[in-house]
Amino acid sequence: MNLAINNTQGLLNRYNKMDNTFGGRYIASDMMKEVFEDFNQSSAHRNKFNNVVHNAAASLAAEQFKQTVSKPPKEGKDKVIFLTGSPGAGKTSSVMNDGKLQSNVAVIFEGQLANGNHPATQDKFQQALDNGYKIEIVAVNPKPEQALENTFKRFYDPNDGRGSPISTMAKIQGNSYDGIKALHEKFGNQIELTIIDKKGGNADLTKFHGWQYLDVLKSQGTEKDIQQRLEQHLVQAYSQGKINYECFKQSAGTDERARQLSSGLDRPQSSERNQNEQRRGIPLNGIKQGNKLGQGHTSESRSENTQTTITSFRDSINSNNQLNEQQKKSLHTMISVIETNSNPEVQSKAIETLKEKIPDIVAGKIDIPPPPNSNHRNNDRDR
Repeated sequence: MNLAINNTQGLLNRYNKMDNTFGGRYIASDMMKEVFEDFNQSSAHRNKFNNVVHNAAASLAAEQFKQTVSKPPKEGKDKVIFLTGSPGAGKTSSVMNDGKLQSNVAVIFEGQLANGNHPATQDKFQQALDNGYKIEIVAVNPKPEQALENTFKRFYDPNDGRGSPISTMAKIQGNSYDGIKALHEKFGNQIELTIIDKKGGNADLTKFHGWQYLDVLKSQGTEKDIQQRLEQHLVQAYSQGKINYECFKQSAGTDERARQLSSGLDRPQSSERNQNEQRRGIPLNGIKQGNKLGQGHTSESRSENTQTTITSFRDSINSNNQLNEQQKKSLHTMISVIETNSNPEVQSKAIETLKEKIPDIVAGKIDIPPPPNSNHRNNDRDR
């Protein structure tokens, strides 16, 4: 934060030179985070420092917007778009035309408008109107489960590394109607509204223009409804082995909430279960020794190549028609045990060992029992 205060203009100049900001005309707090060198070093750093630099980035984004709209609009380029939607909604692609901004757009400000009655939010609208700009709100209303899947992809992207807590996603989407309604009550028809509704996912998209369609933003439910749907989808993705515990935990928001959501699921959270897995007929060489090797390592030191290998191996298990469902579930559990070790080299060796055993498992030469507590887990899924 001190850097943002002491070198505000230097950081904004850096932002203006970034390729994806269109000379500083596309303003987003998430993109503003990239001006901080520590944040931008790696995907692990982006995940680690995401919350740390959030307030500083938001302050810089507000200043960037203020400076941009303080200049009179150029002829034919007088529109300001306030772009809003939950993380993973697909906001950026919704306002691009072949990777470019629309010709009449002077600036796009991306940010959540669930707080539309907040003075800081309303001040931005007033600044733009006072300087002669036309304003349009573009609200992206995704299917929550699809948005969550998109945040998983972002978490695993080596060029990104950030996910999003589902509580944040639910809060933004569940309250956007009220926030945008407050803006309409304040500014009336001085601002336009476009809703991009993705009720069935990315393939089912409808655009609504006009304030008469504001109620569309309530179509996915309340904040509580969306929170419950996201939690169900998160637990399902984790129990099926589609995401690892690190991804699961960041989506859950806290360690405590992750433990609550995973209670009763047959997915391990620590290396304490390694010995149980080793008794299933497949020795995972190096796991026990890896606890010593991994000391001093953190999740940020995990090799991106190793994570790619693990994800690919999970996919190959899911698509292997020679494995039955019980075998697949047990294999996913074993992979999860491997993931609890923080040493990438140990992880890679253990994955290779497990891969080598697949033909013997298929041939029935190695018998792997069903995951423990499977009945309890299935009951929890039905709740």
